[in-house]
Amino acid sequence: MIEAAEAGPPLRRARLSAAFWRRPWLKLTLLLALPAVAFLLVYLGSLVALFVSAFWHVDSFTGKVVHAWSWTNFSTLWHDHTYWRIAFRTLWMAAAVTLTDAVLAFPLAFFMARVAPRRMRALLFVLVLLPLWSSYLVRIYSWRLILAKDGALNWALNGLGLPDAGLAYTNTAMWIVFSYVWLPFMVLPVYAALERIPESYLEASQDLGARAWRTLRTVILPLALPGLVAGSIFTGARRRRRLELHRQHRRDQDRPARHPLRRRVRDRAGSGDGRVPRDREAVGSVRGPVSGRGTRVGLAVWSVLVIAFLWLPILIILAYAFNGSVLQTWPIQNLTFHWFHQAWHDPDVRSSLWLSVKVGLLATAVALVLGTAASFAIARFSFFGREAVSFLLLLPIALPGIITGMALNSFFYFAGISFSIWTIVIGHATFCVVLVYNNVLARLRRTSPSLIEASQDLGADGWQTFRFVTWPVLSTALVAGGLLAFALSFDEVIVTTFTSGAQETLPILILDHIERGQDLPVINAVVFVVIVLTVIPVVISQRLTHESGLVGTR
Repeated sequence: MIEAAEAGPPLRRARLSAAFWRRPWLKLTLLLALPAVAFLLVYLGSLVALFVSAFWHVDSFTGKVVHAWSWTNFSTLWHDHTYWRIAFRTLWMAAAVTLTDAVLAFPLAFFMARVAPRRMRALLFVLVLLPLWSSYLVRIYSWRLILAKDGALNWALNGLGLPDAGLAYTNTAMWIVFSYVWLPFMVLPVYAALERIPESYLEASQDLGARAWRTLRTVILPLALPGLVAGSIFTGARRRRRLELHRQHRRDQDRPARHPLRRRVRDRAGSGDGRVPRDREAVGSVRGPVSGRGTRVGLAVWSVLVIAFLWLPILIILAYAFNGSVLQTWPIQNLTFHWFHQAWHDPDVRSSLWLSVKVGLLATAVALVLGTAASFAIARFSFFGREAVSFLLLLPIALPGIITGMALNSFFYFAGISFSIWTIVIGHATFCVVLVYNNVLARLRRTSPSLIEASQDLGADGWQTFRFVTWPVLSTALVAGGLLAFALSFDEVIVTTFTSGAQETLPILILDHIERGQDLPVINAVVFVVIVLTVIPVVISQRLTHESGLVGTR
């Protein structure tokens, strides 16, 4: 009897595992039920509420919303030329920024993919990736300080004997800032496209007598065009870009390295066959004739300038946190830690920080549960509508944040839900789920099913298989996805604006003080903390990705 009692829990687990094995549809239902209900009820319900409210109109006398179907809003949108001017300005700015980023990104991406050594390539990748994940609001605020009348730009121009640029609050300033913000999102897709070009294509072009410029124009550019197009399309949705570039980086890391011996043998083949004219250089890989010494130096200098363009605004805003003066002028005359002390003892700052931390932790917890369940369902089961479910899960991060915020705001209004910390958590969880889902799904697809089968053949039940096989494989992916979700939630501004009501998270507090121009030295210290709290999780996540044992390093 004692042995039977001790064997009770394992026996029950074995029976439960057998029941799920015989009824896979039950396991699929349990995995998909919570994510599907949450997304169908909350997110799709929010989009429906936003769609319905588009047909309502505001009474011009009372100012109240009239709940009656009408085409008034669409008529106003069509006949009011203000909206047309705004749309044209937006399209023009997007085209200018896309062209600028393509020109800046291509040489840097080419240097990273085809010229830089392995260690330098990894360093450059990190230097491009960290500005991408650092606070969006902070980066824009840094340019506001740089382009101000007493900012670093005018100080540098005056030092050269040139007059002030006068760029603050102009279309040129918007062009510069947007080009800066979106530049990493152009570099990484182009880098991935260039890295995938087979070296044999370039060697074949040289064997046929093509010069470096013609090889670039007829071989490299056409093959890199998908990366350029992807970078251009990515400029529409910031969070989706982060997800896709992170996913792209994970795929690139998993690709095995090129064999060095095979490359040397291929490089020497045909070098002295006499068929290539004497006035042309010998056949070699892309790191040889296509990028000669002058080209290498030029690409290296260009890469240093682009990396400096990405990092100087971040370094400048970090320096402002130690400015001893209350005036936001450059250069900084004296340094102090006073503003950190004042920020820490400011009750508004502390309450906003604590609210942001609570929201980030709760949203991350929700994302871990929903994202993990959904990824197991998609990776382990084949069922009708699987692609539709996957699309539904990616929808919150594919749509612009302002659409998500407006939709959730309409949903809470329809449902009569008052704004609270939970409305912020719901808003953040909608897009944080995608980061966890993406990380866990990628790890599951790279894990051999034979590990699970071997565990079952050795007599392990479902719980033991999860504990000793699945969990060790997924643990780093879950931690990495959770850290990225927390960083994204902590930095979120747009969705929070529509779901927070009177509450202020730390980014909302920063935005409010910047708009009013109050306590800017204290805000600079807070900005320093925000950068640290958003960058550190990303760095840890990347380290976990490299050290997981399932992601190869080159």
